[in-house]
Amino acid sequence: MRVKYLSADLAELKEDRLHLFSIRLDPSKTEIFERNGFLFGVKISLNKHLLGFRKSYEMFQSFNQNELGCLDNSNAWQHNTIFYRNTISHHRLKFFKKNGLLRAKTMLKKNF
Repeated sequence: MRVKYLSADLAELKEDRLHLFSIRLDPSKTEIFERNGFLFGVKISLNKHLLGFRKSYEMFQSFNQNELGCLDNSNAWQHNTIFYRNTISHHRLKFFKKNGLLRAKTMLKKNF
């Protein structure tokens, strides 16, 4: 799913949180996912475009079975953490400027 908006579209929001997307699974299917293991991941990319270049702030978080977190640069699981990176891209070229971890932060919420 891609959600496109202008930052001006959100400027009038008075809240510090925004619900962008929900997904609902049949409870019987949810039980299968939990029992057999699953990974559900989300990437949010905030982009600015200028002269053919795109500057992005990307954030990644996943559910690995029932645990919320992300993989770090060493592919080690980090509990209750968001991985972020700043990138600059032009067509198919991508420069990874900076990355890191945001600890004790959540982008996802599970209601089952």
